[in-house]
Amino acid sequence: MGALFYNGMEMVICKGRISRDYVEILNESVKHNFGYSISIGVSTAQKDATNLRNLAREAMDAVQSIHEEDVISYIYYRDIENKKKERVEYPYEEERRILHEIRFQRLPDRNLLPPRYSVEKSKMLLLQFLLALVRMADELEIDVATEFGKAEASIESLQKVEEALERMITRMVSEKEKMSRRYTEILVQSARNYIQEHFADEELSAGKIAEAVGVTPNYLSRIFKSITGDTCVSFLGKVRLDEAKKLLRDSSFKSYEVAEAVGYKNPNYFGAMFKRYTGYTPKEYREASYEDKN
Repeated sequence: MGALFYNGMEMVICKGRISRDYVEILNESVKHNFGYSISIGVSTAQKDATNLRNLAREAMDAVQSIHEEDVISYIYYRDIENKKKERVEYPYEEERRILHEIRFQRLPDRNLLPPRYSVEKSKMLLLQFLLALVRMADELEIDVATEFGKAEASIESLQKVEEALERMITRMVSEKEKMSRRYTEILVQSARNYIQEHFADEELSAGKIAEAVGVTPNYLSRIFKSITGDTCVSFLGKVRLDEAKKLLRDSSFKSYEVAEAVGYKNPNYFGAMFKRYTGYTPKEYREASYEDKN
């Protein structure tokens, strides 16, 4: 038997395998004679002493596992290896992937189900995933109380778990889509209101409208087109030209004054756009409107 220090710990080198009885006697002897408790980690057995560094590392790993659990005074390295094999690793990356899909209104291609674990460990993993779904639903202000109850019962019985989780995820995705739709409708209506209030601004542009409602021009253009069928610029043109029609019918403004009043810098450009929109020049439209009144 010999001794050495490794990383601040005293290592005892013994010949042959060390029985648990021997370790327990050693532990009790130190406690009885010196009055304090020690933690003992036992490495695997090797035929020669050429691999002392690895053996010392095994013993130290075993000791550190005792400190973590704090319920035993000694442990063999082979025991902590077995524990590592039995340890249930929660698939956090898979959970993040699924939650990411839900957040962007996409149904995941598969749910998180534990592979070949014991019944209790499978339940533990599934309940952890269910709670992750509940946290996200709460964050998104989606009521999943009914789906949660059914999923929890399915996990407890391990019957139709996948179907129960799919129903809950489907509801979350559906509600998230509705929320996103409402949000985009509100944004588009805000943009429409802004255009109708500021169409006379000659500098009004898609960028300025987007800035006013707090989104990027590209995003506004995409959602505006999807909901109204028009681009922001096209809708702005219609608002301006409809207002020009009213002024030509109901006021004595000259054509260039109408152009300025509805936001066109160039009267000639206004005339061309008006003709394309109505089929008349501004003058022809005014004359036709006058004849209709009489």
